[in-house]
This record gives sequence, C-alpha cells and structure tokens, in this order.
Amino acid sequence: MSFRLIIFLLLSSVALTVCSNAPRLNDSDPNILIIVMDAARADHFTCYGYHRPTTPNIDRFAAEGLRFTQAVSSSSWTFPAHATLFCGLLPYESGAHVQHAWLLDRFPALAELLKKRGYRTAAFSNNPHVDRAQNLDRGFDLFIPVWADTSVVTPAKPFNTEHTNELVKKFLDSCKGDKKPFFIFCNYMDTHNPYEPPPEYLRHFLPPDAEVSARIDSAVHIPELVNTGRLPLTAEEYGIIRHIYDAALKYLDDQTGLLLEHLKNQGLYENTLIFILGDHGEVFGEYGLFTHGILLYRPLVHIPLIVRHPKLTGPPGVREEPVAISDVFYTITELLGIDPPVSTIAPKRNLLAPRIPSRPCYSEVRVGRTVLADVARSHDTRALWDTDGMHYILSEDESYECYDLKTDFDENSNMCPRTVSREQVVARLEGYERELIAFVETAEDLRITSHRRVDLQQERALRALGYVGGRAAGGENEHPHVMEHLTTGIFFYINDSLSIAEKEIRAALAMNPNNISARKFLGGILARTNKPLEAVRILRSVVGKTDTDSQVRNTLGLCLARLGREEEAFKQFRQASEIDPSNPKPALNAAQLLLKRNDPAGAEVYFERVLAFTDDSLAMIPKIVNIHLQHGNWAAAEKLLRRELQLAPGAEVLLMLGRICRLQDKVSEARRYLETALETADNPRLRRDIEKELKAF
Repeated sequence: MSFRLIIFLLLSSVALTVCSNAPRLNDSDPNILIIVMDAARADHFTCYGYHRPTTPNIDRFAAEGLRFTQAVSSSSWTFPAHATLFCGLLPYESGAHVQHAWLLDRFPALAELLKKRGYRTAAFSNNPHVDRAQNLDRGFDLFIPVWADTSVVTPAKPFNTEHTNELVKKFLDSCKGDKKPFFIFCNYMDTHNPYEPPPEYLRHFLPPDAEVSARIDSAVHIPELVNTGRLPLTAEEYGIIRHIYDAALKYLDDQTGLLLEHLKNQGLYENTLIFILGDHGEVFGEYGLFTHGILLYRPLVHIPLIVRHPKLTGPPGVREEPVAISDVFYTITELLGIDPPVSTIAPKRNLLAPRIPSRPCYSEVRVGRTVLADVARSHDTRALWDTDGMHYILSEDESYECYDLKTDFDENSNMCPRTVSREQVVARLEGYERELIAFVETAEDLRITSHRRVDLQQERALRALGYVGGRAAGGENEHPHVMEHLTTGIFFYINDSLSIAEKEIRAALAMNPNNISARKFLGGILARTNKPLEAVRILRSVVGKTDTDSQVRNTLGLCLARLGREEEAFKQFRQASEIDPSNPKPALNAAQLLLKRNDPAGAEVYFERVLAFTDDSLAMIPKIVNIHLQHGNWAAAEKLLRRELQLAPGAEVLLMLGRICRLQDKVSEARRYLETALETADNPRLRRDIEKELKAF
C-alpha cells in the first residue's frame, strides 16, 4: 500500500471520527439555503467587529447560529471560489481557475447530488461568472441568470437583489404542497463593484461634505484604471469608496433580512439549514490595489461564514477554528449521508460537528494572462492559512511573505526574510500541496461535449462589473476551455516562454483543430523554434483566413526561405507587403531575397515602398543601410545615408558616411565627414570611435 494512500485513509478515518458526533435529523431532510454575498469583506460586518452598523439583520441571524471567525476562501475571485463551494475541491484539485474557466463534468456538483437525493433545486445568480458558461448550472431544476435580464438590470447596475428575492419567493410558492425539500442557491452582488446602493443608504453612510466624484465613479466601474496606475486614488478617495461599500452592504443586509422574514412567515425558517457567506473579500488601496482577484492577502480570502438550523447547529456560538469554503459542501454531504464522489485528501470538515479538526486552509489565484498583463503584480500566487495563525504567501515571481495573524491581523509586518526564510515558506506550501491530489487534464477533458459559449451579452455584463480584457481573434463563439488555453498560450508566446506556449496552444487545437488563432500562433512558435517544415504546413492552412494575414504570410515566407524554397518565399513576402504596405517586414524580406538573387533594381522598389508607407521612414533608413552593407552595396548605402543626413543631421550618420566612403577609397570625403562628426559629437563614446577612425588614415 502506497504511503500516499495510507495518508488518505488515515485522514479519511479521522474526518469520519470527528464528524460521527455531528447532529442529524432523523425524520426528514432539511431545506437548504445558501446565500453568497459576492466580494463581502468579513471585517466590514458588525458581527465581525466592524465599528459601523452595517449588518444588523445578519448580526441577529448570527446570534441564533454559528459564526466562524476564521473562514477562508479557496481564491480571491468569484469563479474558483464558487467552484469549490459547489464541488468541495480546491482549484488546485479541480483545475477550476481563470486559465480553465469551468467546472468539469467529472466533478459532481452539490446540486446534482441533492437532486438525486430528492431535492427540488434552484439557483439565482447575479454574477455572469456563476453561470452556464462555467458549467455551474449542473443539477439545478431552475437556474435563473438575473444578470442577463435586461428588463431588471442596466449597464450602470448589472445586478438586482430585490428582483432576485421576488424570484426566490415565486420558487418557494411553487414548492407549496410538495413533500420534497428544497435547495436554493443565491448569489448577490451589492458588495461587488460597481457598488450601487440606493441614494437613501448612500446619504446615511457618506459624510455630509463627501462627494462621489467622476474619478471615484470611474474607479468603481473600471478598477483596471486604478490597478494599472492610470487613475491613482488618494487616501480620501479610498475613504469615500469604503463609505459607498458600507452603504451597499447595509442595503444587502436589509434585503437578506426581508428574505429571512419571508421564510419565517411561510413557516419554513425553522426547518431550513441556512448558510450566509462571502465568496472572497475586497481591498480598498491596501497592498496598492483595488477590489479583488489578483492577490491573496487576508482581507481577500477571509470571508464571513454563518450557519443556522435550530436542531442542527445547537446552541448559538462562535467557532474560532480555521475552516474553508469547501466545508459547506462537506457539511451538507455528511449531514445527508452522501459519500463525496471525488477523491481528495484535503480536509473534510463538518461545520456542525462539536469538534472540528484543526487543519490549514489553502488558497490560490491564477491570473488572466491577457487581462492583467499590464498590472504590476500579475503572478500566479498560492497561500496557506495555517493552524497556528501563520499566513504564508508565495508568488511565481518568487516573492514570498508570512504574517502572524494572531498579532498582526491587518498584515502590516511581513516576517520575511527577517524571521521566516523563503525556504520555510516554500517548504510549508509544498508540504501541504503534497497532501493534495493535483489536477491533471485528461484526454476526456479536452473533448467538448457541449457548447458553452461566452456570448456578447455576458461579455457586456462582465465589463459592467469591472472584468475587462478581450478574447483572442475568432473567440466570440468559441468554447471557454479553448479560449483559456489559447489566451494563456498567447501570453507565454509574447513573453518568449515558447515551450509552455506550444503546450497550451496544442491543448486548444486538440479541442478545436479549426481555431484559426491557435493555428496562427502555433505556426509562429514553430517558426521561432526552428521547425520550419511543420510551421509551413500549419501556416498554409491559415493564409487567407485571418485579419493578420500579412504577418502570417511574412512568417510563412521566412520558413520557406529557410527551407531553400526562395521563389515561394518571395511570393509570400510580396503578397504580405501588398496586403499591408505599412508593415515594413515583408518588404524588407522581399528586398533581401532580391539582393541575394543579384537584382538590386528589384530590391530598390521594395526599399522605396518601405520608406513611402511606414509612419517613421527615418527609422527605416538604418535598417535598409544595414541590408545594403550585408550585400556589399556601398554606393546604395552611401546614397541612403546622405538622405538621412539631410533629414536629421547627426554625428552618428556622419561617422557611418565616413566609414562607407573609406570602404570605397573616397579618402578626402571620408576625412571630411569624420572631422565634421568630431566637431558635432558630444557623446564621449562616440567621440572615441570617431577619433579611432581618423587615426587610421
């Protein structure tokens, strides 16, 4: 028996022992309601110690149930956190993250398990990242994307909590007389930017002299402006944003109170197991960033989590053990006697158990490669909230941090490297990861069985919520799985990590061999890694089918030339230059081939094309001069340099003219150019080069 399997069995037995004393209902299965407050920052809840009365209704609810003070999300943005909530697996295990943006069918979802159990299931989502496009609708009899209903949402406010509550009430009405229990999931977005609380709430929380300026409005609607440095905010502006956020949280608290009151009025409250939680937190300028989704600091992964059922949660109380968002899944499956159908060695904690095993909580965030390429901190990051209160954070850019949450809950003092070394951080993270079963993509995962496209309406909704960045060419009707591999591959291609880029692009092509963008970039990778024959085959299939046809033809021509097929190469260069005269590369390559074939007149036509059509012809002259020098065309190079001298006189041009005249035995002209160059040069290095040339006479 393998050591890994022994650990798995031991941990499983411990989990069963711990959970065996958890309460159960003997007569019937309870109703279940999960309320997720998207981007709800735990330390802004009054019951979590906040100094303002933001959550009076949730405070009363917490006083009747169990409030967890150290609840940790699996990530710092919506999709991976919800995927964990729905399947009990970390993104590390399920592959559910931005680079693989939906929950694979091989991981059964909570709603599917409850539906098999006999539950009526319904979901109401205000977030387009919790939708069919991410495969998160599985198992729901009723799945309503509120965000997509343009009769109740607008670009300015792309969510609607009051309407969502009305939909929940209608579903509850439809359940009357049905002996089946219900499972309801709701995602509310009021605490997610753009924070649009009703005016009366805003007036209550904003100081009398505070103004919601156009700058603040732009920031909450497009956080990218802040995070890329284009819209730096002052401390006062961040303070106003906090006030707006608090007003939005108070509004959501009131709406939650109304929904709970409806359950009471319908006689459903006492037999409904209710979870109120956040999926991740939020930051307001801490760590130099705004909103969420990039980092894993405590305010971003620390979530509110409150559970109530009078017979199941027992006496009200506060639980201080570290628990994870995945524990909601395992609490429900353990309660109903459902064996989790997936293999994981991660802790399976039952939140209703009298004693909860003390185990660390793991988080990770993988960045959208094309979306965040210009954000200063755009690196995959992992973190571990340890049982001793240490919070370890490790980024792929090799930055590392450790905070003692017992004494430094605001994470003001990084213990690295003064007290904790990088080796210790790495050892703790990797030691925990060895206990997990890492996600491995299979051939079956690459087989598309359903078309879950991100349509234009969903893209508009995402942009309204501050999610920005376009898809690659030809991606509007493409499967998200293909697009994630493609955009990741393009990122690594741009950053010259060609082996990783090739792997990602080939994964995209395995799912859709006809994706033009994937074929184009694969051809480019093959060309750059000296595989011209395969590159030619791929690029020929793309020619004429892409809006970057000039670029594709130029790369194809380079590969053909490398294979000695110069006539075919010249044809591609010529056509590429005609398609896009402003792109100088194919014209320069065509001229190179013509010079090689001893046709300087033909080459001159293409050189003149470059100078006529490019925006900066002056910058092209040195490139053309260099080509002439490679082929020994001294007179042509001299002619061009004289042209440059007229347009932009300078010592460097004079130096080059002196050298070329000397190569042609024009000694007096060469000396004259060099002496003039020495008189005008103010760069010490350049002066030394000129003096060296003069001494050679």
